[in-house]
Amino acid sequence: MITLMQLLRAGMVAQGEDLGNLIGITSKPDELDVPFDNRKGCRRPNSKFTAWSHRRVYFPVDSNGELWVDSVPRLASSGESTAPKCYVFEETP
Repeated sequence: MITLMQLLRAGMVAQGEDLGNLIGITSKPDELDVPFDNRKGCRRPNSKFTAWSHRRVYFPVDSNGELWVDSVPRLASSGESTAPKCYVFEETP
């Protein structure tokens, strides 16, 4: 048995971080502490969440019956946000 919190912790450790580095998460921590069987074909809890630290954004991946937590850099290597740029269009009178 394993929990989503344990998977999140493992994903963070793989990136040199730990749960103390989290600055936000979209699920209540107790929702991530529900034990489940991570074998193919076994019933799983709702695994939709996003968590972020100053460096990375973490999310669950469910592929071919296996569930784990992966991540992407929160900021581009240049330090700029990876979010798309927004432009304001003004109406011409």
